[in-house]
Amino acid sequence: MRKFIGFLFMSILFSSCLTDLRTKSLRSPELYTPEMHEQGVEILKRYAKVSGEDKWKTINSYQIYFNDDFFGLMGGLAQPFKNKRNKFKLNYYTQENAGTLEFLNGKKEGQVWGYNEGSSYIKETINAKPIDKDKKGIKFWLPTYQYFIEFPFRISNADIIYFVGEDKYGLNVYDKVLVSWKQAAPQRKIDQYLLWLNKDTGLVDILQYTIRDQGAIFKGTAFIEEHTNYNGIVIPALFRVYLKKSGRRPLHIMRPHHFTATDFIVE
Repeated sequence: MRKFIGFLFMSILFSSCLTDLRTKSLRSPELYTPEMHEQGVEILKRYAKVSGEDKWKTINSYQIYFNDDFFGLMGGLAQPFKNKRNKFKLNYYTQENAGTLEFLNGKKEGQVWGYNEGSSYIKETINAKPIDKDKKGIKFWLPTYQYFIEFPFRISNADIIYFVGEDKYGLNVYDKVLVSWKQAAPQRKIDQYLLWLNKDTGLVDILQYTIRDQGAIFKGTAFIEEHTNYNGIVIPALFRVYLKKSGRRPLHIMRPHHFTATDFIVE
């Protein structure tokens, strides 16, 4: 029954029209001006700067511990780890899409998943020989965790960046920046991001995004509720992720913690 529900759910997603993070009033290409692009770029430059970009550029690799707790039926369907509460040790290279995930709890404790520029592998223990394995769970989750952690320093590499106005949420006022690649309109294999940047801190407090790898209408909203400063590098410390921005119950909660640079770039 569980597999059938999952299959039905994914079938609906892939057969539906593409989710669009743009408001209806901003869906005409001619509305996006060079001035909106320049303003968006400047806002993202500030985001990278206050997150410690100068210090980040000196790091070649890092280690970070990561908790990811999933909730409800949808949370169970969304993840491949087989645990509701997951504890990992992640190692990544800042200049590459590459890294490893070591399970610290559950039935997979001690197992290592690895990802390197599109290829994936598994090691049964940290010192075991890697076994190449084309596993969708590895290819999706390892790059996803890396992108969330490194988001302030990677997102400005997009070629579609537009300031799309100010908005208020709670007691804070935000600059909203739409980000994608090739075009602002939805695309089958390319995601859109809508960043809510706190005008006081310069940091992203709310991140809305599509997840084309998972389905045509699949999207998420991450409320970044805490940040930790590690010797000048600011890392998000708590992501509360919902399928809908107004949702009552999170799909999952991610907690990166204990960041350590493990290698530095030598000029």
